[in-house]
Amino acid sequence: MPIAGIDFGRKRIGLAISDGQGAYPIGIIERRSLKYDLEAIRSRMADQDLYRGMIRIHVLHHAARELVFGLGMMQELQRHGYRIGPGTLYPILHALESKGYIKSMKQIVNGKMRKAYRITARGRQALKRAKTKVRELFVEIFEAE
Repeated sequence: MPIAGIDFGRKRIGLAISDGQGAYPIGIIERRSLKYDLEAIRSRMADQDLYRGMIRIHVLHHAARELVFGLGMMQELQRHGYRIGPGTLYPILHALESKGYIKSMKQIVNGKMRKAYRITARGRQALKRAKTKVRELFVEIFEAE
């Protein structure tokens, strides 16, 4: 996975990693402390791929309760610790829509057009099955502790 450095001058460098669908800022580091663990960064990116299924379920959950839109969903996911940008979220929304789980509609908010999404009947069925599987997994994982 590519790692990009953005030069902020003599003292600082900004780092981001990319999976081809989105860029994830890692942070700003001082040039004098350029010792960072590339393996840890790659591991963090692999975790992002693992979480995408949970992100889809999270989107369906919220779309079942209210209309959702991209920026609002990114903020909600960030509240739960997911680092997700538009380059990752919007393809997920489009894929959920193309599979018939959510449907988009255009809304005018503060004079601007934005796309909002709501769950479909097919999406509700998928969410119900996903909740069952998540519940079973949760019990299995935490029962052992």
